[in-house]
Amino acid sequence: MGTGRSQRQLGMIGEVRAVVAELGTEVWLRGGWAVDFWLGKVTREHEDVDWFAWARDARALRERLVALGYEVLRADAQQVDLARDGEELSFALVARGDGGAVVAAGGPWAGTAWPAGMLEPTVTGRLGVWSPRWSRPRRRSRSSS
Repeated sequence: MGTGRSQRQLGMIGEVRAVVAELGTEVWLRGGWAVDFWLGKVTREHEDVDWFAWARDARALRERLVALGYEVLRADAQQVDLARDGEELSFALVARGDGGAVVAAGGPWAGTAWPAGMLEPTVTGRLGVWSPRWSRPRRRSRSSS
């Protein structure tokens, strides 16, 4: 399924990858694209590209993507949605709650814990030459910023 839409979305995934590496943060693919990476093939056309991102990094991530030509559709404590050329990126925001559990960062479920271990360990899938191994980059030291 090498549709133009799939190719555009794979390009967007690559852009997010570059921004995440630049910022030294973490994101996780979720939804249909995560399944496709797990399976190693594009199974269908996707409406958007879904991610999890840390709420603490949402502003920097949003600002960097806006600088790359994305338009903000929504930005609040629960989610950041951006679009460019008719394609959307959607970041569901998570945070660490009391005791270190991963929780929904905002919205009606703010503070609700996700299943233990949801984001760790990261499972690496592969889709063609793309591998989401980069979804858990090493943090840069503050002195190298």
